[in-house]
Amino acid sequence: MVTRRQNIVLVTTLVTAMAASTFQYFALAVLSSDIIDEFDISRAHIGFLAAMNTGAGALLATRIGKLTDRLGGRLAAVAVLTVSGIGLLGTAAATSYWALLAASFVAGAPQAGGNPATNRLIGEHIVPGRRGLVTGWKQSGVQLGAFIAGLTLPGASNLVGWREAFLVYAIMMLGLAVIAFVGLPADLTAEPRSAATRREAASHGRLPDIIRRLAVYGFLLGVFGGGVSRFLPLFAEEELGYSETVAGLVAALSGLMGIAARIVWGVQIERGRDPRRGLVVIALGAAVTALMLVAATFSPPIVFLCAVMIAFSSSAWNVVGMLAIINDTPGRDTGRATGMVMLGFLGGLTVGAPLMGWVVDVTESYVIGWSMLGAFALAATLAPGALRSSRSSTRSTAMAG
Repeated sequence: MVTRRQNIVLVTTLVTAMAASTFQYFALAVLSSDIIDEFDISRAHIGFLAAMNTGAGALLATRIGKLTDRLGGRLAAVAVLTVSGIGLLGTAAATSYWALLAASFVAGAPQAGGNPATNRLIGEHIVPGRRGLVTGWKQSGVQLGAFIAGLTLPGASNLVGWREAFLVYAIMMLGLAVIAFVGLPADLTAEPRSAATRREAASHGRLPDIIRRLAVYGFLLGVFGGGVSRFLPLFAEEELGYSETVAGLVAALSGLMGIAARIVWGVQIERGRDPRRGLVVIALGAAVTALMLVAATFSPPIVFLCAVMIAFSSSAWNVVGMLAIINDTPGRDTGRATGMVMLGFLGGLTVGAPLMGWVVDVTESYVIGWSMLGAFALAATLAPGALRSSRSSTRSTAMAG
């Protein structure tokens, strides 16, 4: 039985673990101009910092997903918060671009671990009927991190320096890890311990086909999201002529609206909205956003509307995807299934950021880059269609059997 205090710690950890898992990614995006000036690097280098972060997550996703099933959600969530804090400490201490790359790699491990850990906690401690709302809240943690980064870091950088700002947030992450370790409820299930039983569990085998389809969808939308999230503040500053503070507010607006968007989508799916249709709407919304970003080049205020569109489209897809994983896979496979989907999504983020940076450097135009990202978003609309046909074929096979 989960006590009220444990429930408060549980919900807090769900949100903060997701915020921590991606905080360095958004923080470097918000402070891109400071990083470029201090280390004398190009936009492509900024993109590679993002790629190192998400690439580490993609590389480790399936391994950390399986490890989460063995450790349980409690220890996995503590690890996410701890490693996030270490990654921020490394960023604050970096004296070269290579050190920044190393810190980004360390901070990428929580990208792989955040969703498996929190999905496991929800699957064990949140009853069906409440999972949509809770999943929406926990997925909004990512956007909460983006909002806080965009709102506070430009001012903190001007006031005390960007390194000191990173240090403060690193200490906060480590403190949250201690609270989670002490206050989270014990795991309800445990992975079999002997080698024989572990092999037997693994032989239960094939994950539902929905997981592979979600991984493909995640990759395509991840390319879009990687390019947009990394370069939106820099676009507002370089191309539209806004100050670093206003560019940070653009990112903060996207994060703030993303909190609401993820909760809304979570509730809608829990109430029976067709997940396939929701995924198509999300991908189409991302494609429209790309067109609006092109339009913002000629009418800068549109970028604020773009920030809202990003929140309700590409930033919200994880809620639909994570609910599908929680509801459609056995509890013992939650971490493994989440790891596969995150492999696709983080792989897309890894491609999107440096690709966008390279295109802008070569063409000296954001318009071509936004158009390219829009094409990936359009391609993502096809994956849910394949998901429906695969589910239909599964049902037909079952009926025939």
